[in-house]
Amino acid sequence: WVDHLMFLSIRVWILSVVMFTSRFLELKLTHPKFYRNLNIAMVVFLSATTIYQLAFFNTSISHLHQAENLFGFVWVVVVVIMIFMSLRKRSLQAKYYMVAYSLLIAFVALGLIDSHTTMLPGDPFSYFKIGTITEFAGFTYFIAVVIRGNIRKTFELENEVSQNRKELAALTKLLEEKFANVPLDTTSEAVEIEVSTTEEGRSKITLSVDEMAEIEAIILNELEENAHYTNSDLSLSKLAELINIPAYKISLVLNQKMDTTFYDLINSKRVEASLSLLRDNKNLTIEAITADVGFKSKSTFYRAFKKYKGTTPTDFLSKG
Repeated sequence: WVDHLMFLSIRVWILSVVMFTSRFLELKLTHPKFYRNLNIAMVVFLSATTIYQLAFFNTSISHLHQAENLFGFVWVVVVVIMIFMSLRKRSLQAKYYMVAYSLLIAFVALGLIDSHTTMLPGDPFSYFKIGTITEFAGFTYFIAVVIRGNIRKTFELENEVSQNRKELAALTKLLEEKFANVPLDTTSEAVEIEVSTTEEGRSKITLSVDEMAEIEAIILNELEENAHYTNSDLSLSKLAELINIPAYKISLVLNQKMDTTFYDLINSKRVEASLSLLRDNKNLTIEAITADVGFKSKSTFYRAFKKYKGTTPTDFLSKG
């Protein structure tokens, strides 16, 4: 019985490792075909070995030992393959998880050494298995959760830095345009631009009320008619090219006229677009809706949905 329970626990461990890894690396979004085939292979393998174990309860132990040694190595290789597959599309997750997984390999090696040098009651290899599973569940999973929080903060900081760079570039371009034809003896008062060191008005560009209203209408009309917000790579500069309006003017209108930022506007449009998909397409998964409306990850979609609707997509579906 002890051996049979151990083999069942090992299968649960394999299942949890592969599921956690694929979820952490978001393979369902980045490599859907591989994710689907992996699930099929896992179901076939785990079902077949469990059925065999139960059908030949008294004689299956030796064969299960051989299968465990072979497939245990195979699943380790599969997880490594998943990590390398994610290096391009989910580089941060892959690199961080590689660190966590290398720790698991280290613990396995330590367990093997200990199994040959320590005298324990019962089968020493069973203690090694239990120790390895405990270390992975208690240590590696914990590391992965902490790292995921750091990844989310990193993405948010990268977006903020990117937005600040674009605003700085737009202001620099404006200054160059304004001063291009200004005589050298002209004072700064002759130029219609005010640069303040206060946080309230770091850069104020003079636009008439009518011009602001016109640009606002163009922005909203372009987004509504062509749904550019569903493009996950949409940026302020790309929108500026689409509507042929300088990025600094768009940024000014968004900040002063519409009291928002570019990313807030785009994400709010994406959330609104997701509402109809959540209501009318019950067969669509949350991951599919996430990609359809332009979000790059489900976690970003959930945060935006919670911000603008006060609830999560899952709770919205359950109430609807």
